[in-house]
Amino acid sequence: MGFSQLPPCMKPAKSRPQLLLNKKIRSSLEKIEQGLARARAAIREAIRSRNFTSSENHTDTFIPSGSIYLNPYAFHQSHIEMEKRFKVWSYREGESPLTHEGPLNGVYSIEGHFISEIESDRSPFKAQVPDEALAFFLPLSVTSIIQYIYLPIRTMADYSRDRLRRVVTDYVDVIANKYPYWNRSKGADHFMVSCHDWAPDASLANPELFNSFIRILCNANISEGFRPKRDVPIPEIFINFEGLRPPNFGQGPNNRSILAFFEGRAHGFIREILFKHWKNKDNEVVVEEH
Repeated sequence: MGFSQLPPCMKPAKSRPQLLLNKKIRSSLEKIEQGLARARAAIREAIRSRNFTSSENHTDTFIPSGSIYLNPYAFHQSHIEMEKRFKVWSYREGESPLTHEGPLNGVYSIEGHFISEIESDRSPFKAQVPDEALAFFLPLSVTSIIQYIYLPIRTMADYSRDRLRRVVTDYVDVIANKYPYWNRSKGADHFMVSCHDWAPDASLANPELFNSFIRILCNANISEGFRPKRDVPIPEIFINFEGLRPPNFGQGPNNRSILAFFEGRAHGFIREILFKHWKNKDNEVVVEEH
């Protein structure tokens, strides 16, 4: 008699924990979906009433208006809902210096600052428990991996990305075996952040495993595997040793005469096209080529 023929009381007990886990997953997903349904309803109401509904502790420093927005009420309400509901769970696994910290100065510093900010107890986007999270963060620092595992590089063989890929793949294996969140979405709600040039290669060891994984990269180059429908570009910001200071917003949006400013060289296929469309075409778009 096979397992499938056994009476319910005689079937292997190991199926019971799996059933409880599946029930817990469904419950947490249902709560998240209920919150998202309320957010969608609030956005539809903002469109209908041409107004927005803010929370008690929300301070509106900028209310969008003007033809640049398809619907400023929907845009603003969606931002309010994002601030209320978007929570990120940063996995606790891993030890420094490869995880949970990164560079805070130099051209790769946005990597370290993001890790520091999202894991801070002061972050309004930090999830207190994983079940309330809408997104899951892998706190790996590609820059630190290069610094502590690769340097000094002495031969061409040292440029191989194999060690980097193993670190990232091993981390995913750990969290996928320990928690249900990666497997339930196949990584579609998981992401990492990096500004290092090697970061696009980190997930190439197993294309099937990382097919839905979100990469937030400074090196957003399609020729190097960046996928615009899934991945997210992030600006590369050079932060000196004075540290990250509060932003200087300058004049209010209504008093600004310049919509966009760019200064740089026309290297790369995309920049050449952008220069043709932007340079000396509009007084509100200032482009300086050097």
